[in-house]
Amino acid sequence: LKQFDVSDNTLDELPLELVRLSDLETLNCANNRLTTLPNELNQLANLRELNLSFNLFKRLPSVIATFSQLVKLNVEENGLSVKVVY
Repeated sequence: LKQFDVSDNTLDELPLELVRLSDLETLNCANNRLTTLPNELNQLANLRELNLSFNLFKRLPSVIATFSQLVKLNVEENGLSVKVVY
């Protein structure tokens, strides 16, 4: 399985079983009620696209930094606060 779509499900959290999808390249979690991502998702070594738009994130989950193949990240329409560092 290369693509998985759990959008529009009012999920509060993602199931840990997602880590079994080792070939996953695209994960669409848009329009849910997510506030964080489980650290276990760091096992998704092939993840290239992640859509977290229209959720309840206040900050980016740290596990995102482990997705070394990630080329597209959508986080629009969340409650993210932005710090400008000079």
